[in-house]
Amino acid sequence: MKRPTSVTVTAWILIVVSVLFVLAGLASLSKTLDNPKIMAEMEESIIPVPAQITLSFAWVLILLVAAVAMLKTQNWGRLVFAGWGVVSVGIGVFTSPMAMVGLEGAIIVIFALFLFGPQANAWFAGSLSDNENRPPVEGS
Repeated sequence: MKRPTSVTVTAWILIVVSVLFVLAGLASLSKTLDNPKIMAEMEESIIPVPAQITLSFAWVLILLVAAVAMLKTQNWGRLVFAGWGVVSVGIGVFTSPMAMVGLEGAIIVIFALFLFGPQANAWFAGSLSDNENRPPVEGS
């Protein structure tokens, strides 16, 4: 069984978005830290500013690793994506505007539907792909 399109598309979206976020985040980090209005909003959070920045980049790096793992039939990749998604939304409830949390939550749920659908489950389980990719046994 070849990789389901839903897994391929979801994983590549996560990879592209992760890379773009890292590049944009690094490019704008000094401007963000120098902006008193943004810093005032960030300082109102219960999470210290350095931890907010660290968590943002950690989330993106976790997404990137999970997406690559998904492309390599590693079930833990989609589990990490779903688990860290729940953690991220949970943190967001206490630190971000609800509209942002709702949007992030909706995106995670949509991606999870693609990553945990019947075809994706079969592919990650290897029930079909292992048999198709296994070399023939000598003498049978």
